[in-house]
Amino acid sequence: MAYIILAVFLILFFLFLVKPKAGLYLMALTLPVIGFELAFFSLALPLIDFVALALLLAFAFRLAFNLLFSPNNLEELKLPLFFPFFLFLLVSFVSAILSEQIFYSVWYFCRWPLFLYLAYIFVPYNLIKDQKTLKKVIIAAATSSLIVLIFGFLSLYGQDLRDSFFRIRSVSLAGVFPFGENHNLIAEFLNVGAFFILSLRFLAKDLRLKRLLDENLIDIILFGSFVKEGSANDIDIALILNTSLHMSYVSYNNSTNLNSLNLSEIPY
Repeated sequence: MAYIILAVFLILFFLFLVKPKAGLYLMALTLPVIGFELAFFSLALPLIDFVALALLLAFAFRLAFNLLFSPNNLEELKLPLFFPFFLFLLVSFVSAILSEQIFYSVWYFCRWPLFLYLAYIFVPYNLIKDQKTLKKVIIAAATSSLIVLIFGFLSLYGQDLRDSFFRIRSVSLAGVFPFGENHNLIAEFLNVGAFFILSLRFLAKDLRLKRLLDENLIDIILFGSFVKEGSANDIDIALILNTSLHMSYVSYNNSTNLNSLNLSEIPY
């Protein structure tokens, strides 16, 4: 099984070498899949980290290749949020090397804080260079959010709602909880995914699509109201406030041409 996983990793690696943006879209689609792990000997990675690692290595390989053999094709790299993350990573690294278990602490530093910045901030920031790419990433992320929402409502089926102390469990596939076993994980992801849908609604031109997205936002609010957790309540409050701001913004700028709209003008 480990060799099959290695083969899949290599296929993704070479695919992202040729089409790095495909890695972005696949990352956005698999962003909530934290419960399905791929184990390669002693290393176990959630599916999203598996995809992100393949994209990170492909990006690094392309960068090294251009630096050595085609320096004229080098593109300017940017380090988003460099100063705050530099301080955070510096403190984390110093803490790691001063610990009693240096090897495990340095591994933890590389596995979590450093990997987080490089794979989820640095690489996407340097690959998303135009509005078209950003739209596709938002569409992929919104699609994954809708899938999570469907799984969230499906998880309500078969629950003993008469029991005051029942605990909702996510839907499992072949004994695996792809989005995590705790329903709070679904609510926490929808807390972010709702704004992908809201942003997609802002960019949509078709009236029927806007109405469909409105229905999905209402569904997220209803689901958040049902689970009644802190993160879910955040969904309701933030969505209501941001939707109100969105409607006010669109009403005030109803003559704006979305084709020439700068994405930095979107008020979220």
